Amino acid sequence: MEHFFQLILMAIKAMTILEVLAVMLAIAYIVLAVKENIWCWVAGFCSTLIYLYLFFNSQLYSESLLQIFYLAMSVYGWVSWQRIDHSNFQHGKQNHARKIVRQLPLSMHIKIILIGSLSALLLGSLMQYFFHAALAYIDAATTIFAIISTYLVTQKIIENWLYWIAIDALSIYMYIVKGFYLTSLLFGLYIVLSITGYYAWKKHLRSI
Repeated sequence: MEHFFQLILMAIKAMTILEVLAVMLAIAYIVLAVKENIWCWVAGFCSTLIYLYLFFNSQLYSESLLQIFYLAMSVYGWVSWQRIDHSNFQHGKQNHARKIVRQLPLSMHIKIILIGSLSALLLGSLMQYFFHAALAYIDAATTIFAIISTYLVTQKIIENWLYWIAIDALSIYMYIVKGFYLTSLLFGLYIVLSITGYYAWKKHLRSI
C-alpha cells in the first residue's frame, strides 16, 4: 500500500498539463464507451492528439503510429455507431436499429491472437532494427492488439474489453519504465473500467 501511494506521489510530481488533459479526456472516452455513448469518439479523438505528441517525443514510435490509427478510428467509430442496421429494426424505433453488441466465436479469437502475435513480433523487430525503439516488442504488442481491439469496439464486439484488460496490464509496465506515471495509473483505472464495460455490454447482449 505504501508503494502505491509513493507511485501516486511520483505521478503528481512528474505530470505535465498536457498529460493531465490527455488523461482526463481518455477517462471520459472509456466511461462514455462503457455507456455506449457516441460522444466517446470525440473525447478519444482529442485525447489521441495529445498522446501522439507526447509519445513521439519519447521515442515510442509504435505507440505514435497507434495514435494516428486512433484518430482515424475515432472518425470511423462515430460514423459506425450512428449507422442504422435495418436487420435490427424493431417496432419502428430508431434506437433499436442502432449497432448492437455482438460476440465472436472462439475460433475467430484464436486466429486474431495468432495473427496479432506474429504481427507484433515482426513490427517489434523492425522498430528495434531500424529505429532502436524503446521497449520495441512490448510497444509493438500493445500497438497491434490495440489496433485490433479498437476495431472491435467500433463493431461493438463484446470481447474487445477482454483484449483491453491484457493490453492495459502490459501498458502499465511500459509507461512506468518510460516515466509516464500518471498514464500508468490511468491504465490501472482502464482495467477496472474494462471489467465494468464487459459486464455492462454483457447485460445488453442478454437483453437482445
